[in-house]
Formats: sequence, structure tokens, C-alpha cells
Amino acid sequence: MVDDKRLTYLKSHENFDEKSIEIDESRPKYFVTFPYPYMNGKLHLGHLFTLSKAEFYARYMKLKGYNVLFPLGFHCTGMPISASAKKLAEELEISDSKELLKSPSTVYSILKSFGFEDEIVSKFVDPQMWLDVFPKLCQTTLTNFHSMIDFSKSFITTERNPYYDSFVRWQFAKIKEKGLAVFGKRYTIFDPVTDQPCLDHDRQTGEGVLPVAIDLFVLKKIVDHDIPLNICLNKAKNQNFSVFKYNGELFAVPSNSFKNIKYQCERLEFIDEIDISSESIVSNQLLHSNKIKDIVINAIKTTKIPKISEEESNILDKVEPDNFKLNLSANFLRYYEPQSQVIARSKGICVVALTDQWFLNYNDEELKKKGRECIENMVDLSDDVKLNLIQALDWIEKWAFSRSFGLGTKIPFDEQYIIDSLSDSTIYMIFYTFNDLLFKDIYGNDQILPHSNLSNDFWDAVIYGKEIKTDKYISDVITKARKRFEHFYPVDLRVSGKDLTRNHLIFFILNHCALFPQKYWPRKIYTNGHLMLNSQKMSKSTGNFMSADDCINKFGVSATRMCLATCGDGNEDANFVEDFASSFVDKLYILFMVFNKIKSHQEGEDLSDVSGNFSEDFSKMKINEEDITIGRTNNINYGDLTLQKEKNVFTKPDNIDYIENYFFEAIVQNFNLTIESYEKMKFMDVIKYGFYEMTNIREMYLSLGGKENTEISTIWASAVVNLMYPIVPSLINGITSNYPFISKIPLNVVQSEFNVLKDFEWLKKLTRQIKFSVKKFKKVPQKITLGLNENYSEIKQKLMACDGSISKINDLLFGMNKKIRNEYTLFAMDYAKNKINYERVNERKVLEYSVKYIEKLFNCTVSIVDSPDGEPLAPKIIIE
Repeated sequence: MVDDKRLTYLKSHENFDEKSIEIDESRPKYFVTFPYPYMNGKLHLGHLFTLSKAEFYARYMKLKGYNVLFPLGFHCTGMPISASAKKLAEELEISDSKELLKSPSTVYSILKSFGFEDEIVSKFVDPQMWLDVFPKLCQTTLTNFHSMIDFSKSFITTERNPYYDSFVRWQFAKIKEKGLAVFGKRYTIFDPVTDQPCLDHDRQTGEGVLPVAIDLFVLKKIVDHDIPLNICLNKAKNQNFSVFKYNGELFAVPSNSFKNIKYQCERLEFIDEIDISSESIVSNQLLHSNKIKDIVINAIKTTKIPKISEEESNILDKVEPDNFKLNLSANFLRYYEPQSQVIARSKGICVVALTDQWFLNYNDEELKKKGRECIENMVDLSDDVKLNLIQALDWIEKWAFSRSFGLGTKIPFDEQYIIDSLSDSTIYMIFYTFNDLLFKDIYGNDQILPHSNLSNDFWDAVIYGKEIKTDKYISDVITKARKRFEHFYPVDLRVSGKDLTRNHLIFFILNHCALFPQKYWPRKIYTNGHLMLNSQKMSKSTGNFMSADDCINKFGVSATRMCLATCGDGNEDANFVEDFASSFVDKLYILFMVFNKIKSHQEGEDLSDVSGNFSEDFSKMKINEEDITIGRTNNINYGDLTLQKEKNVFTKPDNIDYIENYFFEAIVQNFNLTIESYEKMKFMDVIKYGFYEMTNIREMYLSLGGKENTEISTIWASAVVNLMYPIVPSLINGITSNYPFISKIPLNVVQSEFNVLKDFEWLKKLTRQIKFSVKKFKKVPQKITLGLNENYSEIKQKLMACDGSISKINDLLFGMNKKIRNEYTLFAMDYAKNKINYERVNERKVLEYSVKYIEKLFNCTVSIVDSPDGEPLAPKIIIE
């Protein structure tokens, strides 16, 4: 349950107001991109999860001093919007609103769930309405997410934006010039409703399903005896047969087979449908029908042969000739059908068709060589991402990019077709770098440079630096645009869901390799898994679904961002748990109170009325397995973090005591671990070390008797502020707006000595051992005695001197009983392999400083004595 008062308090202190990015020669650039979302609805939580990876890292790099460009466009190309508009028109024509609302999957029902009234819903029968509405809603959502996206660089795709349309036409003209666009026929998964190919991203179910070859056995019609026919057709009960004529002969095939065959041959004539409901009818109708003169096809499908290649439905290693004929031999008829059922987003049940297509030849040997070089040279590429990209590169051959239905850009050399949605989105990152010099709104209506001036020569000049004869105004625009492109390119980080590896990401790589020299190739790719909600797959049909707006409204932006950071990293599926998101409201509120408390000590104020049950609430922030398992700022300064000064605070203060020394070293250790986690984009660990462990060490420091009004406390505050800024920037800006004691810290690993930290790490282990002993005691302890011994037993000292030598160990243990001998052997071998675990700590000193801490922890008295039963690092624990 979300605490509304605390949520309101957090919202009232969040400070957000991003600015657009320009060239800044004084700082190194960093260019981050995320696949522009498709505009057929509002953003859901899965969108935020993937985008958060780019968001967190972009803010981290900005805080390090980079000039970070993080833009976002809106994708409208392809079939889904047009198909949804068409389906809505059909729904409104045949059903009333009450009936449509009964099914959550109708387009009408989905649009109503977004809050649109009927008079607005009816306008969505026009595909352009979707382009008018959803990009603006998307921008609003991401602004409410407090993203640092630079929306001054945003645009929509398709012909609706003439600038982007011209850019894509130029791109494909270049591809054609390089001989990478070819024309031919191919077998593909096909949607009969939209009458065009249905690729993975156009499917509701059946992603990854391929066409397979089916061989049907041919039987000559037997007039006088029907036994052979019964043998071959005895599994065809309750099937319908379709009769068709081809090359003057009549064929009878199962109707499901015919649904595919009819799309694979142009010179085929359908004759009739035969209803077969029993075995006797099989014989009678097929044997005695006047419609079937010579040949039938065995309904058993005697031979089912998968296509011998690994290509997806739109990949061909051999383009079919134009004069294709039905693949008929003396004994077999071969056709293709989907491996399993595929349902398109139009709700059509897909078949396999042989279609005319333009292809991108990604199987070009030289291009693949460049693609492999690009992948090998990427920086900080995780092993699984690299493997997936290499496998995708080996797999890809030819990709069909021409479509006849939907929105998009016409192929410049064959305008009867439009370019598919995965092919017009491969190098558009270039367009981000300078489009705000050409137009002001996402549609290109508010023109700066009139789009009538655009041409292939114009784009050649901007992107390739070729000379063009033009007037001074256009020449100045070209110069500025090219300077932007040269400054921000290449893409330094591309963040994407793992499901785009075998299409978008490999196309992203190969198109850059095909059109640009190496210095413009992508530098890094990060992918993540799917997001579950409350440990279950997100699905509108099951009701386990959450939109981005609903999440932000329910938990607030800061708690949402914190929970997204802890959901999971890498390609494993992640999990957003609503209870965790709710708990972050409390944890962030308490963090805010911590800073108020530090400030009160700095200024000598009494904050008791504000903090309330501070200690009790603060204890809830401690890390536990459950927590982890599962744009725009006023007064922006360097790195977007509103701070008045910058300094390296990690200089150990003079004259600090033993406890303060521990606190300082623990701060440095967790600061370093957090920085390392950011560099690896392991945001779960960022929260673990930068938030949970940082708060835990402060609580331990105070429990050990540490003081709040010390320089160490301000070091801790500055460290937490800097580390948590990329995750919850607006809340951190709210915290720091009036706190002059907080400094900006260079986000680099700190070189420091750790002299006492190990003493307190040992103390943590000891308290866990005491807790275990108390549990076994099964009574409320009255007293705990810790017996210390600075020396190991004589036999253990001798075993340690053996340094793992088996022969020396056996000589020492000769004559002992087996059980004792085994125990000593394990000790000797463990010491030899893990000497670091046996490094001494100042046990007596740390225990003397922490007696009160242990007494408070177990609510009893604690005494420290010498004991022959103890040994180094393992005091004798006596509970009374």
C-alpha cells in the first residue's frame, strides 16, 4: 500500500526541467539511443524498463562530464496502425459499443481503455489520427518519467514528415547504388487480411515460425477398386477437400493445404469444395466424383520435409524465377505452409505465399565481413550480447523490405511499394543530430529550411561532405548540419530489447557498415530481457498489465525509477513487483529525512519533530534478498546536478577516531563498487551498493556511537547524492537545492587504503554467528560472553605451515581417528587455498568499540574475555 502523504511529500520536492543539447567543444560527446517506440498506443511498463537502461547510463555519463545527446523519435511505419484503423472501422460498422467492450482485444475497447470518448474513438478509423495523438501522449509520459530525452530532436516517420521521408529515400538510393537491393520472388508467411507478408513484428502469435516444405503423395484415380484409396485416405475423416485445376489436370487436396497452395501458383483454378465426414464418403466422393478425373493427393501428407535452411519467413538464399510452376513430380506435389499457426496483428490466420519482393542482400560476403569487424571492435560488449549478434550475422541472408499495405516511405526506385518498418529504421540516428536545424515540430510542418530544397545531393552534402552548388542560406544549413553529424556520430550506446537482435540490431550494424567508413560504426550495444509484472508475464488479455502512466501515477516517478533499476539486468527476464515499488516510496522519503537530519546537525537545529520514528523507519531500508532478487532541471549546472561546488571529498580527514575511520573506508568501498556497477550497466548493483549498503553503513556507524555532525557525514551525503542522481535525478535535485554542505564528486574509482574496514566486516560475520547461536539457544539470552584467543592450537599452526603439502599433512595427522583427521585436512587445505580469509583483524579493539552495539542488537549484556576455547577470527560464543 502506497503511503499517499509520503508520496505527495516526495512529489512536492522533485525538481525537473531538462534542456536541449548543443555542441560543446569543451566536453567529450556521448550519443545514446533507444529504438523509437511504435505509435499504435500508449507506452507500457516494458517500454519504460528498456528505456530506463539508456536513461540511467545517459545521466551517469552526463554527470561524469560528457556532453550527452539522448533523443527519441516516434515510429509510425508499417502495417499495425493501418490494420488497427481498418479493424476499428469494421468493428464500428457491425457491432455496438457495449458488445465491443466485452472483449478487451477489440481496437474499440483498447482505445476506450486509454480514456478516449466515443466521438474521439471514431476518428481513429483514419490512420493519420494515430499519428496526431500518440506521439504527443508518448512525449507527455516520458516527460512525467523525468527522462533526460531531448525532445527538440524528435520527429515521426512515414511520408507525414517530408524531411524524414526524403532522408529514407536517399538512404535506399544509396543502397541501390551499392547493389544491395535486388528483386525476386520468395516464400513468406503471409497475412490474407492485409494481403501482404507478415514478419515477426507484424504477428500477434507465431514469432519465429518459418515456412516448411510439405510433400503430398500423388495417387492416380482407381475406378474399379477402392482399397488402395481407403488405405491412403483413412486418416482424412472430417476433413474437407478442395478441388483445383492445374495444367489441365484436376487435384483434390485437404482444404487447409489448399489455403497455402493457392497463394503459391498464379495459374491455378479453384473448382469445388468436397465435404468429407466419414470414411465411406471419402471413397465415394473421391472415386466417383465427376469433378475429379485423374489425380488425387494423399491427405496423410506422407512426407513432411522442413525447409533446409535457417532463414526466417522473409529470408531466401535462392530467389525463385518469375515463371514459377507448381512443384509437381510423378509421385509428389510440394508446397509450403507455416511450421505452426501464425496469427497476424490484423487477426488474420497466416499462410505461406510466393510473392514479388525487393530484398536487401545482407548475405553479401564483404558486408558480413565488415559486420563481424564492427561487432568485434565494440566496447564493453557482454559475452551473451556478442554471441547473439554473431549468430544473427551468420543467420541473416536476404531481407524483404517492400510492402503494399500500411504507412511509410515509398521505395524511390519502385514507388508501387513502401519500405517496411524494420528497414526504414537502421540509420535514422543520424537524423537526430541535426533535424532541429531543418524543422521545429515532429511533423515537419513548421519549416526552417523548406523541404522543397531537399534532394539526394543535399543529403550527400550533409552526410558525406560532397560539394553542392546552392545559395548561401542552404549552404550555411548544410555546414551546420554536417558539423552536428560529425560531432555526435557515431552512436556510442544503443539500448534495445533482446528480441530485436536478429532483425533491427543486426540491420542497424550492417546498414552502417554498408554506407559508412569504420569511424561511423556503432560502438556499443546493450540488450535486456522481457519484463514480467508481479512474477507473471505482462498481458492485456489476462489483465496482468500496467501502462507507464498508471505506474508513475500510482508510485510516483522516483519510486518507479528505483524499482525499474532493481528489476533485473542483462538478457534474463526481469520482474517489476508492485510491493517493492510501494516500499521505495517509504525508503526515499526516509532518505529525504536523513538529509534533513544531517542539515539540522550542521546548522544546530532540532529536527525531532520532522524525523519522528526515524530509527524504526530507517531500519526498514536495510538490504534483504527479496528486495534485490526479484526532459528538464532549473538552475542546471555542470552535469545537470544542481550543486554549488565541486571537489574531491575523498581525502581522509585528520584526527578521526577508529569508528569514523571505518565509516570513511566503508563509504569509499561502496562508492567504488557503485561506480564499477554503473560502468558495467548493472543497475541492480548500483542500488545495492549506492543506496542499500550506503544507508546500512551509516546506520551501523551511528549504532557504534558515531556522531552526525562530523565531516564524515557530509562526505557520506555527497557520495549518496552523486551516486543516486542518475536513478532519481529530480528527487536528488530537490534534496540538494538548499544544502550547501553537499559537493559534486568526480565519478571515478577512488584510490584509498583500507586499514580498519576488514575489522568491521569481521564484526558483521560475528554478529551473524551470534544470531545463529541465539536461535539454537531457543531462549531469550540474558548474557553473551565472547572468548578470545590470539593463537591457533599447536596442531593447526603446524598444519598452516604445511602450505597445502599433502605428504606433510598426512605425516602430521598420522595415527589420528578418521573423523578428526578429515576435519584437520579440510582446515589445512582451505588455509592453503584461501589465505586471505585467515588474515588477522584487531578483534579485541573492534569488540571493545562495539560492545554497546552488540548489546543493543541482542538486548542483553555482553562481556569479552580470554578463552583457550576460542581461536583467531572465531571467538568462543557462550550464551546464558
